[in-house]
Amino acid sequence: MKKTILLSGIATALLATSANATEATTFNHYVSAKAAFVHMINDAHAISDYAFSGNQHTLNTLAKEKHEDNVFGLRLAAGTVKPLDNNQLRAEFELGWNSNARDSNGYTFRINTPYNQKFETKLSVYSAIFNLYYDFNTGTKFTPYVGAGLGYAYLKNKTKVTGIAGSTPLSMGSSEGDHNIAYNISAGVSYALNDKVSFDAGYRYSDYGKVKETTLQSAPGLGAPIKASGNYDVTAHEFLLGLRYAF
Repeated sequence: MKKTILLSGIATALLATSANATEATTFNHYVSAKAAFVHMINDAHAISDYAFSGNQHTLNTLAKEKHEDNVFGLRLAAGTVKPLDNNQLRAEFELGWNSNARDSNGYTFRINTPYNQKFETKLSVYSAIFNLYYDFNTGTKFTPYVGAGLGYAYLKNKTKVTGIAGSTPLSMGSSEGDHNIAYNISAGVSYALNDKVSFDAGYRYSDYGKVKETTLQSAPGLGAPIKASGNYDVTAHEFLLGLRYAF
C-alpha cells in the first residue's frame, strides 16, 4: 500500500514536471513577416577626374549631398524565445530587401565652358541580420520591446550622368556592389491577437555601410575617357508592420 502511494506520488510529480516543461516550451519558436516603409539616405560623394589635350587636369564634383527617397521593403524572419522571469528574450535570423531608392541632382561640368549636367543614383539593399529583442511583459496583450541587430548587407548602386558638353551629348553610367557589415537598433510593440498570432509595429534605424565605385567612361567627341569615382554611405529610417506566428 505504501509502495503504491509512493509510486503514485512519483508518477504525479513526474507528470506535473512534464506538464510544466511542456508549458514552458510551448510556442517558443516563431516566424514573422513584415512590410517595411523605408526612408533611405544615400550620403553621396562623387567626382570626375580628367585631363584632355590642351586642358589642365580637372576635377568635377558630381555629387556632395545626401540623396534621399522613400521606398518599400520586406523582412522575413525565424526566431526563438527564452523566458526571463516575467519578461523574455527573442533571437531571430532575418532576411531583408529594400527596393530601389532613386534621386538626382544637377552639377556644373567644366571643360573650357561650364555646362549643366544631371547626376542620378539608384540604390537597392539586400540584408541578412541576426536580431536580439527584449520583450517587456505588461500583463496585457501589448508587449513593448527594444532590440539591436548585426549582420550582412549587399548594396547595389547604379549611377548615371547625362547632359551636354559643348555640342556633344554626354551620357555615362556605372553599376557597383559592395558587401558590408550592417547593424540596427529598434523599438516597438506587439499585440497578441491570440496565443499564436501577434501583430507587430516598430521603428528601426539601420546602417548598411558604404558602396564605392571607380569607373573609366568614354565620352564621344571629348577625345579622352573620363575617370569617375564615388563613395556612398547608406543609412535608413524604417517603419515596420507585420505578423508573428508562434509554434
